[in-house]
Amino acid sequence: MTLSLRYTAASDVGLLRKENQDSAYAGPHLIAVADGMGGHAHGEVASATTIATLAELDAEVPGSDLANALRGSIEQANNAIRAMVRADSSLEGMGTTLTALLYSNNRLCLAHIGDSRAYLLRDDVFSQVTKDHTLVQSMVDEGKLTREQAEVHPQRSLLLRALGTSGTVEPDVHVHEVRPGDRWLLCSDGLSSVVSEDTIRESVATCDDISVIARRLIDLANRGGGPDNITCVIADVVPDDANPDHPVIAGAASENRQTRRSPGDSAASRAAALSPPPDEPYLEEVPPRRRRRWWSFVWPVALFLVIVLLGVGGWQWAMNQYFIGASDGNVAVFRGLSQPVGPLHVSRVERRTRIPLTNLPPYERDRVNNTIEVDGRSDAYAAVDRLGHEATACAAQRHKTGPTPTPTPRGTATPAPQPSSSSGTSGGC
Repeated sequence: MTLSLRYTAASDVGLLRKENQDSAYAGPHLIAVADGMGGHAHGEVASATTIATLAELDAEVPGSDLANALRGSIEQANNAIRAMVRADSSLEGMGTTLTALLYSNNRLCLAHIGDSRAYLLRDDVFSQVTKDHTLVQSMVDEGKLTREQAEVHPQRSLLLRALGTSGTVEPDVHVHEVRPGDRWLLCSDGLSSVVSEDTIRESVATCDDISVIARRLIDLANRGGGPDNITCVIADVVPDDANPDHPVIAGAASENRQTRRSPGDSAASRAAALSPPPDEPYLEEVPPRRRRRWWSFVWPVALFLVIVLLGVGGWQWAMNQYFIGASDGNVAVFRGLSQPVGPLHVSRVERRTRIPLTNLPPYERDRVNNTIEVDGRSDAYAAVDRLGHEATACAAQRHKTGPTPTPTPRGTATPAPQPSSSSGTSGGC
């Protein structure tokens, strides 16, 4: 029996974020979810670039080697993100998760990196197929945490693997059996970290209309506080459909694509529309102006260029400074100057951690509120690791004497150095 995919995709910014950094694609041969990270470092660019790169697989479906085709596209996306970062240092920290399913000729291959997830509903059995590439999941695997402890751990969003964070990329790639009636759900952790697996299963299993299911899952995440962007892609394995639906693009990839035309209505043209257009050549040569009295504008232009160069140099120097401060009630790493320059605040949040200020000892909490100066990026993350251990220790101490604190909603998922294995606390909790 020849089978095909019936698919849908939906994405929502959530209730607390200002921008949607998730991207999704659903087509006859490819479904994918990418959760961009980096905040002001343009995580939406990383996720949209990744989806645009993989979308080409839906246009030119590979032959028998689906696994290598996926690996090649993922490596290409990683290289594209890294090239952007090298060209613009302000994009440092930009990256994305990726969970993608490639289907052809009754064969299916799943690739995964990060903490976006893939679930499978088969014969009324609902199971998580992917394993999160996070610090807490590694601690669960090593027996250092239970699954229940991992769900409320303050550093549960720290990723160990993601696209764009290093020159090499190591996705999990596996071939899976295909059966008629299978229902696949791919989602960002804006859903899986807010809505319980039992509730997700109930929603996925009790409705035939996958578009209704996708919207219902997003509504459930928003009812749970909507702390992050929420993206769902659902695909049913059905008997072959001679007239498949057009591909669906959702999230940042849809919002940022260029509104230019490409020949035809193929998946290739839609994938091309996700990327910025090439520079258009000049069609006419503009005749030169007469050089009469050229010196009248040379000095103003030169002065302007000097001012611009000084401003750019000053900004680049400021953006190489780091400090620790507070952002939305959590510990954050800032780039820039901790003190304003006149009326200007020359700083921005580079990483907003999941360490609540309320979990820190009073002494450390005051230091963070007043900003902690550090010597560089590595020192900043070392300080964050130390504060994370102190917050965890204080939370554990308070747990012994009072109710467990309500976990803080998930912040931007970002890669960070793995915390050291031990740390003390500063002062009482």
